[in-house]
Amino acid sequence: MKNTLLIFFCVAIAFTGNAQIASRKQYINPAQVLGVYNFGKYPAALSNEGVRGTDQTQLYTLHFLTKGVSDQEIDVPSGSYIFDVETSASNSVIIFNGRKEVTLVKVNQGESPVYTTIETAPNFNFYGIN
Repeated sequence: MKNTLLIFFCVAIAFTGNAQIASRKQYINPAQVLGVYNFGKYPAALSNEGVRGTDQTQLYTLHFLTKGVSDQEIDVPSGSYIFDVETSASNSVIIFNGRKEVTLVKVNQGESPVYTTIETAPNFNFYGIN
C-alpha cells in the first residue's frame, strides 16, 4: 500500500509540471566530439568538422551546452590537432599543434575567437610536458 501511494505521488508530481523540463539542443555527432570543456561559466563540446576545401583549413566548432549561447566556429591551418585547453572565469585558450605552427585561439562567450599563430622552425616538434 505504501509503495502504491509513493508511486501515485511521484506520478502526480511529474504531471503537475514540477519535474525538470529537458532542454533541446541541435544534434551533435558524437563521433566528431573531441571533448567537453568548461569555458568560463558555460560548458561546451568541441567537435572536429573536417577540412574546408576552399581554403584548406581545419574546422572545429564549439557547441555551447547552455541555452542562449551561440556556437562558435574555429578555423586553423589544415593538419592541426588540439593540444590543450586552458580556461579561467573570463578567458579560455585552445592550443592547436599544426605542421608548421602552433595556433592559440582565445575564446570568449559572445565574441569572435582571437587567433595567435607561432611559426615553428623546420623539423621542430612541439610536445607537452608530462
